[in-house]
Amino acid sequence: MSNYRDQLENYLKSLNIKADTVLDVGGKELPIKDRVNGWKVKNYSILDLPEYNLNVKNQDYYMEADIVFCLEVMEYIWNPNIALENLYDLLKDDGILYITFQFLYPIHEPNQFDYLRFTKEGSCRLLQNAEFEIKQIIPRVMKPESYDLWRKFLTIESMHSSKFVDHSELGWIFKAKKL
Repeated sequence: MSNYRDQLENYLKSLNIKADTVLDVGGKELPIKDRVNGWKVKNYSILDLPEYNLNVKNQDYYMEADIVFCLEVMEYIWNPNIALENLYDLLKDDGILYITFQFLYPIHEPNQFDYLRFTKEGSCRLLQNAEFEIKQIIPRVMKPESYDLWRKFLTIESMHSSKFVDHSELGWIFKAKKL
C-alpha cells in the first residue's frame, strides 16, 4: 500500500461511526464499514456505478443520510460543483460529509475518466460554495525522502518565481457539515 493510501486508512481507523444512515459514494471496491474503528449503523448503502459504466445518465437517488463518505472519487467527477450539491442534498440537516481531494497524484485507472486535481484552496471553495461548513482538514503529505527530492525541484523553480510556494501536501481529507 502507498504512503498516500496509508494516511487515509490510518485516519479512517480512528473513526467510530454511529448513525442511523450512512451512504458510501464510490465505495463498491473498498466499503467504508470495513475500514473504520467502530461501526454502529442501522442503514448502510453504497452508491457506485456499474463497472465503469459511465453511460448511466439521469439516475435518481434520494436519501437523508446522517453521514456521507466520498473518498477517492472527486478526481473522476467532471463537474465537482454539481456533485457537491448532490452530496449536500443527500445529507440530513447537520449531516457530516467525509471527502477527499487529490492535488499531486498520478493519473490512474480508469484513466480515461481521471479528470481533475484540486488545490487546498480550490477544495475549500468548492465545499463552501455547496454550503458546507469545513470542520476538519487533514493533509496527506509526501514521505520525507520524496519531499527532499521535491524540495530540490522547488528550489530550482523558485529561482524563476518569487511567488512559488513550497509544500509537501499531496491532497486532503475533509470533514464538513451540512449547514
